[in-house]
This record gives sequence, structure tokens and C-alpha cells, in this order.
Amino acid sequence: YWYKQVGNHPCWWVDGEHITMNFGLPGPNRYTLVRLRYDGEGLAPLTSVPGTGHPTLHRDGRHILTDTYQGELPGYEDGTVPLRWIDTTTNSERTLVRIGCRPAYMAPGYALRLDAHPAWDRTYTRVAFNACPDGTRQVFVADIPPELF
Repeated sequence: YWYKQVGNHPCWWVDGEHITMNFGLPGPNRYTLVRLRYDGEGLAPLTSVPGTGHPTLHRDGRHILTDTYQGELPGYEDGTVPLRWIDTTTNSERTLVRIGCRPAYMAPGYALRLDAHPAWDRTYTRVAFNACPDGTRQVFVADIPPELF
């Protein structure tokens, strides 16, 4: 069943047995953040917050950091996107930062688009992400304050 559905951007769960990803499930939102075993068993939504972007799970198993695509909700039409902090226990989200991701030249069909692709460091205290606030592609590293958890 699961492999016939639309899904993208898998990320290993902290147990090394499960995967978190965006997944096209029936319902009002196109994508939902799900958890499933590496063999496809146990597919289940993690939260009612719409899924999008490139999710990366915090080691606490409760929080997901993700971005979104330009022009897609909850993105913005001005070329900025949020880094979204999703709490799967409370089904809530907040924007950690709104960053520019529109490069100076996009090319036909968004071929040269820039996605933030947030990724944790091995200590889960910093995150690296792509952005281009001035039209030039750059990689940023941000400290994540412990009070978020």
C-alpha cells in the first residue's frame, strides 16, 4: 500500500528502525508528516500539522524541524520561507526564523531553486540550512536554544 502513495524527503527516526517523511494521505492537506518502519509497516501520521518541506526529527522524538517550499503555504510569496518547529505532542508549530530562499536567477521550471533543507548537528544543538537573503546561495548555522524543548 504505502509505496503506491506520494511521499518524499525521508529522514531516519532516532531508533534507526523507523522513517519520518512527508506523505500524501487522504484528507484536506496534501501532505502529512508520518512515521513508518523501514519496511513500510506501521504507517501513521505524527501530527495534524500539515507536512511539507524537508523534515528532520529531533532526538527527543517529539519535535520536527522542517522548512517549506517557496510559494507553498506556510511559505510566503516574497521568496522567504519559515523554518518550522513542530511539536507532535501538542500538534502545534511555530516559526523559528523566516529566511530568504529566492536566488537571483531561478531558471525555467525552478531548476535552480533553493530549498532550506535544515539538518541537525550530531549534538542536536545547532542546525545548518541553506538560504540566499541577498540572492547569493549561502549555508547558515544557527544555535537552537534549549528552552525550545
